[in-house]
Amino acid sequence: MQHVNAAGVIGTEITAGEALATRVGHAFLRRFVGRETAGEAMRHTRLELLLEHRNPFGPVYTPFTLAGLRLSAG
Repeated sequence: MQHVNAAGVIGTEITAGEALATRVGHAFLRRFVGRETAGEAMRHTRLELLLEHRNPFGPVYTPFTLAGLRLSAG
């Protein structure tokens, strides 16, 4: 078994296409690295998919981590 020191993962409970997964991953990371919490970043990512791309499948992505998780400098 390999340990990667992950604080959580983002997953789905249904099959999702690669294009949607890529869009969600980029949008989430842009916000999370940009200082939002994991919960805020996921909420804003879901809203972006719905409002800007008219894609209702954002809620199929779930962050399996604490909503208040933040990145910290070293």
